[in-house]
Amino acid sequence: MDLGRRRKDGWRWDLSSPGVEPVRADRHAPSKLRLRLQRLSARLITTLFQCARAAQAALWLGVLQGDDLQDATDLYYNSTTIYASQEYNLLGLQAWERAAVERWFPKRGRILVTSMGGGREVYGLAKLDFDVEGCERNEKLAGSAWRWLESQGIRARIFASATSDLPQLEGPYDGVLVGWASYLHIAGREQRIAFLKQLRAAVKTGAPVILSFYTREESSWEYRWVAWVANRIRRLFLSKARVEVGDWVEISFEHYFTRAEIEAELHAAGLRMAYFSTMDYGHAVGIADL
Repeated sequence: MDLGRRRKDGWRWDLSSPGVEPVRADRHAPSKLRLRLQRLSARLITTLFQCARAAQAALWLGVLQGDDLQDATDLYYNSTTIYASQEYNLLGLQAWERAAVERWFPKRGRILVTSMGGGREVYGLAKLDFDVEGCERNEKLAGSAWRWLESQGIRARIFASATSDLPQLEGPYDGVLVGWASYLHIAGREQRIAFLKQLRAAVKTGAPVILSFYTREESSWEYRWVAWVANRIRRLFLSKARVEVGDWVEISFEHYFTRAEIEAELHAAGLRMAYFSTMDYGHAVGIADL
């Protein structure tokens, strides 16, 4: 005998136990099970994808030698047209770049932009009345930037030069903006510090250097695993060059940084880290006062 009565809204009253609160019938148990299975499946697919990315990064970091990593980056920038397009470069400074410039750069002065690409940052800074000079290791992009900036009525000195080997600069500059994410393309801590030292020597005491980068968590397993595997592959080729934790390669070489890494590299180059943020995009400000 059914002593309960089910209402249309799903509540079930137990008439055999007066005073007992109604208990809602769980009609969604099958649905909850399906949702748990869906979430489990999504986590499994994500994990497999991360493992596959890590495996290919470890393989090619181990196999690519010498200038191969820089060549991979050059190949990427030579095969895309977005950075030379007018639509992209007319965007000028991104929101985080403008905020950093307004906070840390003087109101006026000479500014150097390294790895300037097609001229977006130079254009944005010139619109803020800075006297801007730019350098770019990719000759194709450097030529495109010079022609486009001239068409916009902006007179800026443009140098074609390797990222880690700046041209003879006519400093001192009042500030440096390292082109968007270009710092992460420099392979090797010592090479990055050497690059920063060149910038430190080219600016006035107290001048800011703004750089941007990808970030990683210290606890991220994939970067440690990639470095471990890649270094063992390099041993097979009798290579003495070491892959660092944070190195990665897909369509180009990239290094993912922790806050501590950025601060240490700036300090080693005579720059005090005055600001670090991962909002919008990883970026930091080093002050030339060490």
